[in-house]
Amino acid sequence: SVPESQRAYAMGFNWVFLRIVASIPGPIIIGAFIDRSCMIWSKNCDSTSTCWLYNSKYISYYVVFSIVVVKFLGAICFFISWWYYKEGDTDDNLHEMKEKDTKIEL
Repeated sequence: SVPESQRAYAMGFNWVFLRIVASIPGPIIIGAFIDRSCMIWSKNCDSTSTCWLYNSKYISYYVVFSIVVVKFLGAICFFISWWYYKEGDTDDNLHEMKEKDTKIEL
């Protein structure tokens, strides 16, 4: 929990962290998958430059594999957060707790 005075700073930090973690590796990983599915590279001066023919079957496997991995990791994070979730003390919860306490005392 973050103090109310630092909530805007925490939200900004959360957004920057999310952008760094989510935006930077994605294109690099997808680019590596596309490069791995290349069948014919054009060569200029002993270095590869562009791909002339892609194996679309491999591209589809890589895309499906990456989606499955991301969904699986998301599900794991969801269940971990669900497992450790603690219900906050809201006014409704406090009111319900007081009613239960008075019912037990009777």
